[in-house]
Amino acid sequence: MAALAQALLERDPYHEAACGLLVQAWWALGRRALALRTLERFRRRMRQDLGVEPSLSLPLQAEDPSG
Repeated sequence: MAALAQALLERDPYHEAACGLLVQAWWALGRRALALRTLERFRRRMRQDLGVEPSLSLPLQAEDPSG
């Protein structure tokens, strides 16, 4: 799942669902620091490049990716 999500993000770096999948995949694999870094980079990219925040559901995944 992580490889597919990464491929989607490479094609579209603003794809929130792909980022969410990648964060969940890293979290499930026990790579929580990487999951949180991935999420923070995505949020920063959205703010800097587009001037928007990701949807509310995406940041919550850092707290509880199964939710």
